[in-house]
Amino acid sequence: MGIQVHSGVGVWDPLTGQSLSQSSQPIQGLAFISAPALSDVSGDGVADVILATDSAALHAWDGRTGQPVAGFPKWTGGFSLFTPAVADLDCDGRLEVAVMTREGYLHVFRTNGLASAARQAWHWHQDNRNTGHWGPDAGRGEGRCGGT
Repeated sequence: MGIQVHSGVGVWDPLTGQSLSQSSQPIQGLAFISAPALSDVSGDGVADVILATDSAALHAWDGRTGQPVAGFPKWTGGFSLFTPAVADLDCDGRLEVAVMTREGYLHVFRTNGLASAARQAWHWHQDNRNTGHWGPDAGRGEGRCGGT
């Protein structure tokens, strides 16, 4: 008989270190060899938490409320590893989330996320000085569509 596993994701305030209990949510499966992506998928311009698991579930939680984003989880049909990638792949102003399964299938999901709100690190360790701190010279995702 198998052992029931209870998994979850927790969020802490980076300034105070206090747990943000409203953002602590159960997850379907285990998220190992993975880290969450932080990007807007809800369409409110605030970074949400996106996490792939081993149960074929791709979760997303609203960055303001901690509640699941409408339309998530998405189902990949396979074991997902590693951090999902988020970008405006078709240059329509909305973000897509790409996730690969262990079986080799690539899934891309359209979201309501605003490409104008994208703030991904464009360099290893966040910035050109390798400080590991998110700051004014951390990359913005704009200017990459249409050859601009």
